[in-house]
Amino acid sequence: MNPVVAHFFASWATPERNYLPTLDEAQRRLNGALRVVGVNHDLTEAERRAYVEGAEVEHVTVFQPGQEIFEEVGGSGPPSTLLIGASGDVVHVSTGLLTSEQLDELITDHLGIEP
Repeated sequence: MNPVVAHFFASWATPERNYLPTLDEAQRRLNGALRVVGVNHDLTEAERRAYVEGAEVEHVTVFQPGQEIFEEVGGSGPPSTLLIGASGDVVHVSTGLLTSEQLDELITDHLGIEP
């Protein structure tokens, strides 16, 4: 399994729209060395779909109506970014938005992948 950057987000968090392209850029730069998955927990699947289409998101996004997964992995509120190693274990959780540089540093430090 490839390492994964899982980003938990909600469309009502306005700065998210500007952050999602950062995740797309990381996935492109790392050219298949990891996958990016967005996990949205808005009110409806239709809201998620409209938001993702409007933001022109390239990475995979899924809808989870509750916050069970988010809470199980230790998220404290959206936005949160989890780094999941090739073993499937969560190796890091960040709350808040990250710069491209911060994301690259975390990927290097926790997943051992150089951008």
